[in-house]
Amino acid sequence: MSNNRNFRPDFHQNFRKINLNHIPVFTAIVETKSLTAAARLMGYEKTRVSRILTEFENDLNTELVFRTTRDLRLTKAGQAFYNQCKKILSDLQDATNQLSYKGGEVSGHIRLTAAHGIASALLPQSIKEFNKLHPQVTFEIILTQQSLNLVKEGIDVAFRVGVLESSSYKVKRVADAQFAFAATPLFLSTNPQLQEIRDLASVPTMTLPNFNKTSLIFKKGHEEIRLKLAALIESNSPTLILDLTMKNLGVGLLPEFICRDQFKTGQLVHLFEQWSTHSVPISLLFHASGRKDTHVSLFIAFLSSRLGKLYQDGPTLSDT
Repeated sequence: MSNNRNFRPDFHQNFRKINLNHIPVFTAIVETKSLTAAARLMGYEKTRVSRILTEFENDLNTELVFRTTRDLRLTKAGQAFYNQCKKILSDLQDATNQLSYKGGEVSGHIRLTAAHGIASALLPQSIKEFNKLHPQVTFEIILTQQSLNLVKEGIDVAFRVGVLESSSYKVKRVADAQFAFAATPLFLSTNPQLQEIRDLASVPTMTLPNFNKTSLIFKKGHEEIRLKLAALIESNSPTLILDLTMKNLGVGLLPEFICRDQFKTGQLVHLFEQWSTHSVPISLLFHASGRKDTHVSLFIAFLSSRLGKLYQDGPTLSDT
């Protein structure tokens, strides 16, 4: 018998106590906000759904849902667990889709929308790699800062960075983008007063509209400061802010993925890297019917897997 150092008997014993078939029932209860509706959705009796929820909580030794005669409400632990369950089910669906169609000829057309900066930084290499796997899939890419109506405009997938408003669309969160302060070596050499993060108030800055004149919180270990930026220039285009930063106009506050290659080559300096700045979600939006199209489903799964690995492992987005 091989000696597997990663083998943990306690983990496997505890894992066997959890019935994974209870996860879809739990998510149905959360999303319908009713035992009766969840039972109807799953094709079960209400008493069975109630019993499954109780068994699941007992197995986890955690109360997931507050239950009254009129209301169902997630506990804090239940909300966190639900978020993880949804990700697990979504990833499992993606894995199943990729396995089902692996090696098969897939064809179709994908109509995709994204903001200018996102598209230029994240999409070219991803589409190139996807095209190697599925050369019969074609793309139409619509670049706009507006949030288009996916159904009305016939769009299969929308690429979004930032907190999303509630909608009827399906959302797959694929990564979290960190923001970074960036400046050229030339700008830094002509602005020697920029030594600490607080000194940003004394130099020209360029930001997205959401960050201009907003009190931002930055953390370094146990230290925390609030900083309000009064930007010389604000723009809803991160690529424009990058261009202005490269032309030595000031310090740019940018999504890190936009300027990652410039950091690597030394064209830009990543300022105050030890301070944690804001992060925003990177998400894919699509309507439920789109997930049924093989080529769309595979592309969603591919993007989710690739971007998740990029942000976990840290290579540049132009790496092959």
